Amino acid sequence: YAYICYCIFLTGFVYPIVTHWGWTSTGYLTTLGYVDFAGSGLVHCVGGTASLVGVIILGPRKGRFSFENGRRVVNEIPRHSVPFVVLGTFILFFGFLAFNGGSVLNIASTADAVAVMKSVINTIIAGAAGCIFSLFFSATLTKYSKYSLIDACCGCLGGMVAICASANDVEIWAALIIGGLAGIWTIYFASLMQKMGLDDPVDAVAVHLAGGAFGVIMQAFFSKSYGIFYGNSDGGRQLGYQVAGLCAIVGWTAV
Repeated sequence: YAYICYCIFLTGFVYPIVTHWGWTSTGYLTTLGYVDFAGSGLVHCVGGTASLVGVIILGPRKGRFSFENGRRVVNEIPRHSVPFVVLGTFILFFGFLAFNGGSVLNIASTADAVAVMKSVINTIIAGAAGCIFSLFFSATLTKYSKYSLIDACCGCLGGMVAICASANDVEIWAALIIGGLAGIWTIYFASLMQKMGLDDPVDAVAVHLAGGAFGVIMQAFFSKSYGIFYGNSDGGRQLGYQVAGLCAIVGWTAV
């Protein structure tokens, strides 16, 4: 019942208000200048922030942390089913293709078709980059003694979450960089949460909040329309809009 009530409140009240802010012509984030094509912030940061609040309220699972000599020790709790984790990742991977490609909202002209194609290609590239980069990054944390399939799955999802904000407006090489760095950031953020004593069983906060926030910010750097890396004079201002929008989304959801 608690989860049903949470879902109803989040999708019926919290989420619609945020999407009105950023996805309608009269929304205040839209008029401010905030840009988020497929919802790195408007969708994923909402869910990630809600997950963070849930993690804090519920507290860690029994036996997740212990203390030795005044220091917190993270005790590994094996995943219940690695095959199901991989299967879920594949399902989400293909779902992202429709989610990001469908965010063009119509396919009535050649330009629309090109936009859909570009969004889908960038999503694939970002997800693949996130998977590969996170796999090797997590291996460095164990001095290459362990290659984690779970971390690769998380990095893959983190990369696709990050590219949502700019899938229609960045080059393929930029999608690779965004996805790859987002994959690394996702794994690092997950380990940072553990060090802070926060127990997120499925790394939802790292994937959606950390990955989403990263994607929102990278929009201001890699966008062909006004990106900082393209020498656009409005890039710095756009970065400010992105950060302001991100703060509003996280603040509203958390409160």
